[in-house]
Amino acid sequence: MAVPDWPTSYGYNMFLFPVSQWVGGVFYEHTHRLAASAVGLLTTILAIGLWMKEERRWVRRLGVLAWVAVCVQGLLGGLRVTLYKQELGIFHAALAQVFLITVSAIAFVLSAKWHRLVGQGRSIRFHRWFRRSILASTLLILGQLVIGATMRHQHAGLAVPDFPLAYGRVWPQTDANVLEKVNRSRLDYRDFAPITAAQIYLHMAHRFNACLILAFVLFSRYLAGKGEANIPMRRLTNGWLGLILFQAFLGAYTIWSNKAADVATAHVAFGAASLVAGALLYLATAPVAAPSRFACESALPQGTPDFMKATVTSIPPAVIERSSVSVFADLIKVRLTALVLITTLVGFYAGSSGQMDYWKMLHTILGTALLACGASALNQLLEKELDAKMRRTENRPLPSGRLSEESVLVLGVALSAVGLIYLAVGANVLTSFLGAVTLVSYVFIYTPLKRVTTLNTLIGAVPGALPPLMGWTGATNHVSAAGWSLFAILFLWQLPHFMAIAWLYREDYARAGFKMLPVVDPDGRKTAAQAVCYAIGLIPVSLFPSLLNITGIIYFGGALLLGIGYLFFAIQFSRELTVERAKQLFLASIIYLPVLLGILVLDKVK
Repeated sequence: MAVPDWPTSYGYNMFLFPVSQWVGGVFYEHTHRLAASAVGLLTTILAIGLWMKEERRWVRRLGVLAWVAVCVQGLLGGLRVTLYKQELGIFHAALAQVFLITVSAIAFVLSAKWHRLVGQGRSIRFHRWFRRSILASTLLILGQLVIGATMRHQHAGLAVPDFPLAYGRVWPQTDANVLEKVNRSRLDYRDFAPITAAQIYLHMAHRFNACLILAFVLFSRYLAGKGEANIPMRRLTNGWLGLILFQAFLGAYTIWSNKAADVATAHVAFGAASLVAGALLYLATAPVAAPSRFACESALPQGTPDFMKATVTSIPPAVIERSSVSVFADLIKVRLTALVLITTLVGFYAGSSGQMDYWKMLHTILGTALLACGASALNQLLEKELDAKMRRTENRPLPSGRLSEESVLVLGVALSAVGLIYLAVGANVLTSFLGAVTLVSYVFIYTPLKRVTTLNTLIGAVPGALPPLMGWTGATNHVSAAGWSLFAILFLWQLPHFMAIAWLYREDYARAGFKMLPVVDPDGRKTAAQAVCYAIGLIPVSLFPSLLNITGIIYFGGALLLGIGYLFFAIQFSRELTVERAKQLFLASIIYLPVLLGILVLDKVK
């Protein structure tokens, strides 16, 4: 409500609103409007494109539904401002979730993964209650988001200011005398307006529904192990459960932090992510029709005879041609790059004091992204012949012939150079210098050493641990013990993680001639011992942020518990050098890092 008129902003055209007036709440409100306008334009283009090119009627209808939803969504937002009706704000928030599900479903059914699912047929059988449980969970999450929106607009977020109890009881009392005492004691809270019984009931309904969601998702995970459900589906359900658990933690932390803005925002964002995850899981397990002829023909390799195109009715996974976007994603190692950016962002946030400089944060992240993409491209260029010898990398753009060496060289050098220059100008010279160290150590030291010595893993952990330090220097323009503590955490975390991967793919590495420790250590004793030693070292190092006053006691306890859990799986791996134990250690490492970083962000000392 910082901008009181609509569709204009203080009488200005939305797109001509003076930058000098983008301050305080006006900045957030006007940016929200511009983002909404961009989303509306893109959705219009999407709907038109689907109507013209897509042969599946139901997909075209999804495009129309998305377009209608985004138009109504914008109208509700405008009416919320002009009419000042809180009820319209609730509908505005609820419709946003429906729109998000719709566009996510469209993205999924247009992807190569969907075509692979169709090509596999319905050979995978799920428990008869599995899909029903997923649907029930997803509907409950949607209802939870609606309840949450109602709470925000009814100012009931802190109607019950303690957790897990409610005013010291399992269920709070709401008679007049109790409410009078409660309202007298609420002056210490942000929402100090008088609390009503209706607000307390609404708040408790939110908590009760959260318990129902957790129960249904746990039941879905149990059913995923029944019947003949494939392993990827079990993993996806595990990920969904992890989202729900983290979302519950954020809900609790919203209350413990007295409804801090960043925590409450994360709570809403992860709620939306949980909703999309449930919707796509349900869609992925649904009986599906064969893809359209247009989709089949466009997925076939170039040069396919016309008589084959005329008879194609399904797409075997082996003949699906990746799109240019997918090829580029493979070249820049999009998952690794995403991890680099996340750790850089955490480092920047940890180094910021007071009001965070969002523009400098954006410059630091963008420059790091360019540099990471360039480094990944150059790494694949140097390892082209070796990648062709390994099953896990033989389909990368260079070994598969989808990109030429010349194009990758130009792209890698250009992205790296632009990234370094951008960091120097947009952030500071120190961050750019650290970026150069990362690039050189990763591409020109670690990459060739993989064929020379088993110490390559230890050396390769250095560029992998520098991004959070780059984020720290991007915010502070100096290196300190606190910044080095983030580097040390990433450095030690990587080593058990790499040992698990190297053990799983030791035959591939041997075929390519890489000197990984599991290749030269066939019995695995040294590999396991190093995994355990580095996991032990990670425990005290992970506590440094609290000891250096970056974080509080919650992070200290969380880091300690996570470190003990990580060590447990490393010890299990050392006792039984099996593929299953290696996978468990790898999964533990994947869970450890984002949870640790999440707690660090939430418990950062302001």
